[in-house]
Amino acid sequence: MASSSPQTCPLFINGEWVPSVAETVEPEYNPSDRNRIASTPLCGAGEIDRAVQAAALAYPAWAAT
Repeated sequence: MASSSPQTCPLFINGEWVPSVAETVEPEYNPSDRNRIASTPLCGAGEIDRAVQAAALAYPAWAAT
């Protein structure tokens, strides 16, 4: 059964789950019964830049695997 107040998904940046500061979210639904199961934050430029910078720093190690 779906929760009455779905949780907002955190962001995974630099190997850590962090809460988003985004004020706007997109609802996510279970396709089998259309119950709302979560919310996805619509991140701003700052959060996106932080994720891209972390990915760029991690890339050399990942490319070597």
